[in-house]
Amino acid sequence: MVQFHLSSLELGLTFGLLGIFQLPIPFWGFLLERMKHGQILLICGALLCIGGMGLVGPYPFLPLSPSYKLTAIGLSVYGIGKGLSQTSSYVMLKREMDANVGETRLGSSFVATCQVAGIGIGGAVGAWGSGILFDAYGFPVSTCLVFAAFSTLVKSTVQRVLAFLDPDPNI
Repeated sequence: MVQFHLSSLELGLTFGLLGIFQLPIPFWGFLLERMKHGQILLICGALLCIGGMGLVGPYPFLPLSPSYKLTAIGLSVYGIGKGLSQTSSYVMLKREMDANVGETRLGSSFVATCQVAGIGIGGAVGAWGSGILFDAYGFPVSTCLVFAAFSTLVKSTVQRVLAFLDPDPNI
């Protein structure tokens, strides 16, 4: 962001765009309550995160030059994808708990605790790891870690959905 010569206020407002993910969360919850397979929205959220970070970097394999406008759009898209991913993963975990343990307050507390702990640990490890990658390789290359992480999430979720749709392991 140094190349854009932003003031501290402008820099703070720019990263505030990540908070945009909070706006559609009630809508994501509304959709998830009506969907049988929340994995579809988890995949969509992960793909938005991949695309958003690709614009922020941009990824070295994209023929794009860094720009403030591209970064702002990328942070917004990433923020929406992050909110969708977190909301759908919470709903999916809660459904699993309800199906296997039953609907209890303890189950809800456990799911919420897992969600918050996962976000906190991910934020700490992500910041630590990205700092090391940034120092070693620069920002565009370190964004590829986000690409790899969310690509792995998409792949494993698709495999789970396909296994659920076709439970016969012999096929």
